[in-house]
Amino acid sequence: MKSWLLLLALFVTTPVFAQSAEPVAVLSIDVPGDKAFIDAQTSLSMVPVRYICESLGAKVLYLEGTADRLPGFTITTAEVDLRMFETSSRAYVNHAGSLESVQMGAPVVNIEGTNYVPLRYLAETLGYDVAWQPTDHGGTVTLSH
Repeated sequence: MKSWLLLLALFVTTPVFAQSAEPVAVLSIDVPGDKAFIDAQTSLSMVPVRYICESLGAKVLYLEGTADRLPGFTITTAEVDLRMFETSSRAYVNHAGSLESVQMGAPVVNIEGTNYVPLRYLAETLGYDVAWQPTDHGGTVTLSH
């Protein structure tokens, strides 16, 4: 069974004139091959929302579906609130009181109760820069903050 290794590097930047460099924290998250996939229509890497977000310290809350909307979830950090709904490729982002609707590139997919979203969109919206390095078994994603 394939396994994707997502290396999440959280870099603390300091001004050039700083007296000493801040330490670099590296967080590795092993995502089993059956827990991540490439979307066939968009070629985007899809990852499980709760697994990735909680590893990054974000809170995830499931939203039951109603007569007016599909089931979905919210992702909350100190800087941003996201709201996404199953089968929709739109996300609703509240950053510093400014709400906008944005296109993710692929719709939220629910497989056996787990929601998947595009990795790059999720990481960048949470404030990370994303670098992709292909490997023999898939690839390594490095996220810097």
